[in-house]
Amino acid sequence: MPDPVAKKPARVRKKAPKKHAEAIGVPVFPVMGLDLSCTGTGIVVVEESGEIALQAVTGVPLDADSRTRDRTERLVAIARDVLRVAQARLAKNSSIVIEGYAFNAKGAQNDLAEVHGVVRVQLHLAGFVNVEYRSVTRARSRVLGKGWGGKPKPEVKKELALRGRTFRDDNLMDAWVLVAAEVGIATQPPAGEDE
Repeated sequence: MPDPVAKKPARVRKKAPKKHAEAIGVPVFPVMGLDLSCTGTGIVVVEESGEIALQAVTGVPLDADSRTRDRTERLVAIARDVLRVAQARLAKNSSIVIEGYAFNAKGAQNDLAEVHGVVRVQLHLAGFVNVEYRSVTRARSRVLGKGWGGKPKPEVKKELALRGRTFRDDNLMDAWVLVAAEVGIATQPPAGEDE
């Protein structure tokens, strides 16, 4: 009788060949950036040329004591708006970059987690599977240079404006920064300044 405790030879599982650009970390254009929020989700779509094809903000502020139904309807509306943009502007294998979870958000962790989960699942169900989470702090450092990651949003917004990039909303700014870092869009410091 064979010994049931004896080790069986390990099976070597072959890795599937990388067939798509996204499997090797190359962004697939157009690229969508998302700064997910309950009150102001920033949506930015960037073409391969680096031009912004679309900027949109969606979300609804609610009172802290709002009903579960209202909160659910808000989640559905945000996911619907993100999905509409994705379906209208992206290919199924386009890269989608989402700002990572805000672990330090005070009082809104549950709502933010729900938005992230609902949007990610809806994108997946619609066939958009090239979705990545990225740190906006690291993205800012990649786009603006060392030391810019932890700066307050107004300072980052002002610096981007000096470098020729203006945004009407902080959420749009962060969504664009995520895409810019992902695809390597460079910004130049104003003349006379070092990075």
